[in-house]
Amino acid sequence: MRPWRLKIPRNSGSGTSSKHISSMRTREFHLSRDLLFREHTFEIDKSPIYSLTKSIPPEKDMRPKALDAVHIDTQALACAAADAVSNTSVPRVKWFAAGSWNTVYLISFDDGTEVVARIPYIHGRTPSSHPLSSKISSIVATMTFARFCCGIPCPRVLAWNSSESNPVGAPYILMEKVEGIVPWEVHPTLRLTMLAELAKYHARFAQPLPFSRIGSIYFARSKSLHREGRGARDLADPALYTVGPLTQGPGGYNHFAGLTSSYPATSLRQLWFDYVAAERTAAIRKWGTDRSTVIAQEDNESWIDRDRFRHPDLWESSLTMGDFLDAAAALEDVISLCPMPTDDRLFAPSLVIGDYACRNIRIDNLESMQVTSFIDWDDMAVMPFFLNTRLLEEISGCDGAPLEWQERHGAAYGIADYQGPVDPNSDFYHMEMTDQGYRTFYKEQLRGYDARFYGDLFRICGDLRLLHSIVTNGYGRWLIWVSWLRDRAREYAMAGLRA
Repeated sequence: MRPWRLKIPRNSGSGTSSKHISSMRTREFHLSRDLLFREHTFEIDKSPIYSLTKSIPPEKDMRPKALDAVHIDTQALACAAADAVSNTSVPRVKWFAAGSWNTVYLISFDDGTEVVARIPYIHGRTPSSHPLSSKISSIVATMTFARFCCGIPCPRVLAWNSSESNPVGAPYILMEKVEGIVPWEVHPTLRLTMLAELAKYHARFAQPLPFSRIGSIYFARSKSLHREGRGARDLADPALYTVGPLTQGPGGYNHFAGLTSSYPATSLRQLWFDYVAAERTAAIRKWGTDRSTVIAQEDNESWIDRDRFRHPDLWESSLTMGDFLDAAAALEDVISLCPMPTDDRLFAPSLVIGDYACRNIRIDNLESMQVTSFIDWDDMAVMPFFLNTRLLEEISGCDGAPLEWQERHGAAYGIADYQGPVDPNSDFYHMEMTDQGYRTFYKEQLRGYDARFYGDLFRICGDLRLLHSIVTNGYGRWLIWVSWLRDRAREYAMAGLRA
């Protein structure tokens, strides 16, 4: 069998060329690769700079007051960064940014070295049944695989630790600071150029991978790799990586069973069924089988605020085990009945983008608009190609669209043409027509790189993308979408009878 190699899409143009990929590999060699494959450890009392870090303010004096605390020792964080990059100067530490599940600190050294520390919030480290160590190690492996095997730019990982008992006091990933601007900040007249650049990388994410299963990427632990030493291997060697259980991003909607599947799956339908079965088993173990048992507030509060405005009827009464079991049954009906693509090429494993939005991408400047980095890797996973048909969030719908259109046709999942009224005097109508033009252009660009992105594929796969999101985001999402699930199950059943 011929060894797998990245196939650079045709018409690649500017961006991460083969020469640039090689330069990324060269820059990596000065880093101790062992820090990629094992958790970063250091003894703070032996750090040469610890006694000099007393002037670094505590976390509560750095972060914005509105943000949740992550309970870190900022002096220890400075020492961790210094140890990771072998720098003996005392760095400056400041709060830098915040996401949905992580907060970010910037550690700056006198020689110009800048290290970013990504630390999950407290609610992103639960439930306890989810081994955070596997998630963080998977993020590191996925970024390394994407960078070296697929030519996808992402931050260079310097060190990581998944324990809350380390000197920093919280799990962390240390990585290089990425320069650049958010792509959507370009002038509207330049957005087609920007979308063409992003489509090039979208096609690169979608390329077939040398794996036979679906799930999350990890570093391989074979005896031969251990004997030879993984640090001596070429990071572009696919044998250095394997696919294991799917681990979702930290936090998210509620999961009784945790955020990790029990094993890598051979099919998407199998993965979905396994998730539902695990959630039901864990819920029954915790709450029993009495349908009238109320699910306590603390077990659903993480997803209430996000969708309260869309589904106010859900909060008028307490949620019960009956609600949960009915939602699980509706979900299993849809999983059983939903039609899958008939083209075998669409099942090829590929690296599927999780949260595909401009806020998670950086470009170098407003002139060349070359992508410098994809920065959110929490929900990247190896999945069938047809799940890679989610389009960029900024062109997937407009605020103010009718809710039914958003859920059934628009947003990131349906990608159908606008179904609402034609109103030349409506600002929303003109915004939607502009986005519709962007979508058409983007899909044409993708099809130029990969013929599998044929015209109707996005509409055909819309339900499957949404179903995957519902399943893997846990029972909170199931309850929110239960009406949609029941409608879909009826439609699929009727279509089966007609066939």
